[in-house]
Amino acid sequence: MKRFFLIFSFAFVFTANLFSYGGVLARTRGDLKVYKTEYFDIIFPAECEEAARKIEAVCDSYYLEICGLFETEPYQRFPVTITKQLEQINAYFALVPYNRIVLFDTATMEGIDNNEKSLETIFYHELTHAVTMNIKAGFFRAMSFFSDAFTPSQLTLTTFWLEGATVSTEGLERHDSVRGGRMNDPYSTQIVYQAKIDGVKPSWRDVTGARDTYPGGTDAYIWGGSFAKYLQETYGFSKYAEFWYMAGRSLSPSFCAGVFKKTYGRNLTDVWNEFYEQLNPPQVKPLSQKDLLFNRQKKTLYSNTAVSKDKNTIVFMDTKSASLKKAVWDEKSQKYT
Repeated sequence: MKRFFLIFSFAFVFTANLFSYGGVLARTRGDLKVYKTEYFDIIFPAECEEAARKIEAVCDSYYLEICGLFETEPYQRFPVTITKQLEQINAYFALVPYNRIVLFDTATMEGIDNNEKSLETIFYHELTHAVTMNIKAGFFRAMSFFSDAFTPSQLTLTTFWLEGATVSTEGLERHDSVRGGRMNDPYSTQIVYQAKIDGVKPSWRDVTGARDTYPGGTDAYIWGGSFAKYLQETYGFSKYAEFWYMAGRSLSPSFCAGVFKKTYGRNLTDVWNEFYEQLNPPQVKPLSQKDLLFNRQKKTLYSNTAVSKDKNTIVFMDTKSASLKKAVWDEKSQKYT
């Protein structure tokens, strides 16, 4: 039995590196490379070297910048794995069983802030998770020696708060002059303003990120980011940083509402109502029928549409009759005929 245990231990220790090719690095060929910085180990295959160099150039400065923003000290080191084993660009941060960031170095997707530094922007988002969820004090800070998973905010805060912190800081002006983010994108924030236009008022409990109907998890990101931005601008970023310190200090029996009360001295629902009331949807000029191109009263479907430069003539495929048709704008009736 003793011999079996020794053989098993030997095999486990000396073959452990084989497991690195599972999970996010599955189907990766060749050796893995590592770039080491002051706070990061960037792990990647040769095919991701360009992305790795981009992250290496900014990771330490981003980390110090975010720590300064949330008024916490940089006390940890993070592994960052870069892989192409996913068809759309994305990333995630996880702290179970240990802190790590994974970046998928592939094609961009709708909803991601696309610019010349998209990869760095996505990394900034995940690094904000890493910083906020590692703001701890006392007992929980000491327990990080055994596992990074020991953090009260993991149990106290919902996706609404976790993603609210990251989405709200995406658009802050950084040292590298990148200023994008979903809070500066009308396409993203439309879901919040449309609710105000339609007179729909969700409670903060309605947008925690748990719903499985439209808009699904998106509500936690955009409502969370909008509310976090409101708190930062109304009460100051230092107070918002204090909220995260309180969340990482101890467990509150009333969860996020209790942490909020301790930090801001106010009821969360009252502040949420004030946030909703101050929403000011942008004024949009109504479109004329000509701008809409089609007579919306007509019960048919159109496809393969071609429009003249002056919008006076439309050629389209009428799928109901399976024929190609042309419509010309009539100024007198203000309709296409």
